[in-house]
Amino acid sequence: MLRIYCLQQWYNMSDPGAEEALYDIQSMRAFCGLELGCDAIPDETTILNFRHLLERHELTKGSSRALPSIWQPRAICCAAARSWMRRAHGGRAVGREREGEAGPISPSAIVP
Repeated sequence: MLRIYCLQQWYNMSDPGAEEALYDIQSMRAFCGLELGCDAIPDETTILNFRHLLERHELTKGSSRALPSIWQPRAICCAAARSWMRRAHGGRAVGREREGEAGPISPSAIVP
């Protein structure tokens, strides 16, 4: 579940967007250690409840600094993934973009 939360932060995905991505994108399932047909893919409510649990215990503050640097994606990869997801969904906005929550990737998100 923590890896799903990380994907949400890196790719700026909503809870329903994260669930959809886990069904649609094999590399995200592999990162999370999930396999279609063998593992249950968490639904958006489970993802939401886990995120709220982290927030309730204040475990999301500074989480990007606490994660191992090998997990830190490059901002350009995030932008490329969002672009690919948009194309895969017929040019429609995906995840938080669809809900109007997504903003541009800040320069501080780029890891040296």
